[in-house]
Amino acid sequence: MIANLAITCDFKMMYEYITRIGPEISVLRVCTIDKTKLKSNQYWLMALVSKMPALQVLKMHKPDGGKVLGKDGYKFLLKGLTYMKENGRSLKKVSFSNMLGAESAEYLYPCLKLQEDLQVIDVSNCVISVADAKAIGKVLADFKNIRELTMNNCSLTINTVKDVADGLMRAKQLEIVKMANNPSMGKAINTVIYNLAFSPRIKFIDLEGMKATDNDTAEAIFKLINISGSIETLNLYGTDVIPKLTEDFFKAVGHSKSIKYLNLGLDAVTRAAQHANVAKAISMNAREKGLLEAVNLENWFQGYNYMTQFLISLKVSDYDHEMWYGDKNFAKDMKKDQLKKNLNFALKYLNVGGSMTKLNGFPFRPKVIAVQPQPEWPDFLHFAAHVKDLVLDLGQAKYTKNDMELIAFAIGENPVGTCGFKVLNLTKSPFAKEGAKLLAPALALNKSIQHLDLSSTKIGVSGIVRISEALQKNSNLKSLNLYRNILDVDGARAIGDLLKVNSTIEFLDVGHNRIRQTGLKAICDGILANPKSKLSQLAIRANFINDKGIQDLFDNLVINKK
Repeated sequence: MIANLAITCDFKMMYEYITRIGPEISVLRVCTIDKTKLKSNQYWLMALVSKMPALQVLKMHKPDGGKVLGKDGYKFLLKGLTYMKENGRSLKKVSFSNMLGAESAEYLYPCLKLQEDLQVIDVSNCVISVADAKAIGKVLADFKNIRELTMNNCSLTINTVKDVADGLMRAKQLEIVKMANNPSMGKAINTVIYNLAFSPRIKFIDLEGMKATDNDTAEAIFKLINISGSIETLNLYGTDVIPKLTEDFFKAVGHSKSIKYLNLGLDAVTRAAQHANVAKAISMNAREKGLLEAVNLENWFQGYNYMTQFLISLKVSDYDHEMWYGDKNFAKDMKKDQLKKNLNFALKYLNVGGSMTKLNGFPFRPKVIAVQPQPEWPDFLHFAAHVKDLVLDLGQAKYTKNDMELIAFAIGENPVGTCGFKVLNLTKSPFAKEGAKLLAPALALNKSIQHLDLSSTKIGVSGIVRISEALQKNSNLKSLNLYRNILDVDGARAIGDLLKVNSTIEFLDVGHNRIRQTGLKAICDGILANPKSKLSQLAIRANFINDKGIQDLFDNLVINKK
């Protein structure tokens, strides 16, 4: 009711509402109201916050196209918060979205300083002024319980970042900092990163979209990973600092005992040298029993050599470890077993999507390799056999028929060992019906994949027929995404045949596939014909299904099944 107040402007009902249940409300979300629609200016704000004794979270936002709160609004808000303070109450979280600016300059700090128990500050989607930045910096310095600061998309500049950085230096309880999509922070972000390196509780840092960085930024990030004993998540997606990261940074990642998630996704091509370094860091972290479990390398692999370099560099030896972390002179005297390389890998999630590369540098001829005295199988097959319960994201890659044959071997009759992929994402990789023909037999054999995403792969009717026939023999798949593949009625019939016998699939997406009432009925009939069916979620959006088709769906699968 309060969330729609800007539309209804029914203040009589609002006052009745907060009189009855105001004492029970702990989270309040409101948007700004054009004061020309108000008889008592912005008095409603003061009344609202002052009549909720259990209030702990205040979320205010200006809707797109809405009016700013204005100085009068901040005056009444400050009066309401002052009343709360006088009655021994304080907010734990304050969120101002898309509403700070010139009007808030003299009011933000007075509003925040009243909140002695404040733990979370969120000012996303605002144009932060110097005055606002100083206010936030002062609160960070003065308040000892601040746990989280979110300043995403705040048009931060060198000047405003500097004021925030001064406060971060003293915020010793800070655990989460989000400053994503602020491309104009420039070199000022270096001080922020360096200060956070010495924050004893920092766990989560999001700097996505950071631009105009320099080598000092890369050095600050290295020190953050090297010094911090608490950092768990670092998001550098789409930043221009990634190509500047030095070998020392990757050494620090490999040696870290706290880092769990590292997002190094790119929106441009990186240097080739980084592929070996990031792989070695992943391997070293696993070797040293670190906690690294998720890495995003989206758009890194724009050539076969890069992928090969990455897979080869996942294998490290005692010699490699000594060269990175020990005595190089001692390493030179190492022999035999100390030079033997082993594949170390403990990730649960790896994103190498967006690749424009081949997984193999030459045509994959398994029959030729198999008859060799000592078969040398591609590194990707060794990788697939070594990992365990891995979520592998290969989405939006330009894989060819040859690549699909290699992937099929990796997940099917892999001669190196049993595949360890738990989730395989091939979305938007247009391998079409030829790729589906190769993939299908492998899916019939696979015992590990539980979630398979084949959305937007252009497999068509013949492709889904083969996939469906193969999955009739599969007993571990739980989720199947077939969104946007032009399956038509015959494809729907093939899916219906699959569902008549499959007893493991719980989620199925057949949206955007030109399915009409007849096709939907075939799918429903398949579900109803299988008493062991576990399908509980069926996505059918963006198809040509009329009202009767939807009604039949509910009658058969919802009402009658109950």
